[in-house]
Amino acid sequence: MPLSPGRAYPEQNFQMQHRIDDCLFENNQGGGVRVLSVGEMGPDFVLANTRLLNNGLALLNLTGPPGIFLRLANTPRLAVANCLVRWQAGHAIQAHLTADQVTKGTRGNITNNVLVRNHLGGVLWLTGNHFNTVNVSNNYLAHNDCGRRDVIRVAGLLVHPFGDNTVYDNRGNLILNSTAAAEGLTQGSVYRRNGFQANQALDHRRRATVFCSNARQIFEDNYFRNPANLYELWMGNQTLLK
Repeated sequence: MPLSPGRAYPEQNFQMQHRIDDCLFENNQGGGVRVLSVGEMGPDFVLANTRLLNNGLALLNLTGPPGIFLRLANTPRLAVANCLVRWQAGHAIQAHLTADQVTKGTRGNITNNVLVRNHLGGVLWLTGNHFNTVNVSNNYLAHNDCGRRDVIRVAGLLVHPFGDNTVYDNRGNLILNSTAAAEGLTQGSVYRRNGFQANQALDHRRRATVFCSNARQIFEDNYFRNPANLYELWMGNQTLLK
């Protein structure tokens, strides 16, 4: 609803929050959780301690509905924590975050999740613009078969950091595809202390575990052991290795 300029709205003095906690979503063809928001200021969203089992729709080799689908605009805080997504036919977690200025950008937290044995979609896809920053840490991604889709995709927004995650025995187009945010940023995404082991990339041109474009991204203390791939790291300009 439009706001009247001469009227006070006391209910807007506090930030609203939508919370899903300690739930079970099972055997849903349309996916598990779908959240959409639009407007100048969206509510905070928290998804915690939730299990999503055997959701989505397997139809030939097509991508099914996501287990967790988030399309949020100008949402200050986002958290997905302590969740299990298993046997999903489609993307396990897919989030698209947009903001029209830095003060309205999302500060996200995706932590302590287990994403295992999913197929017909990516495992963790995060897209949006560079006003949004997501902390992705202490997650376990294993035994997922994504076909010709990327296992992990980070496009546009920043992950700071993407750290202490275990990525084991997954198949997909690229295991981690990190696409540049806006050009001219002083710093890109940070990837530190992650373990990539026994994964298989299927891209016929870039059979790489990690592909990054030129966005000043930083890699610190990561472990790579993926014998099936031709390259462990395929990076563009101005990427820093430590």
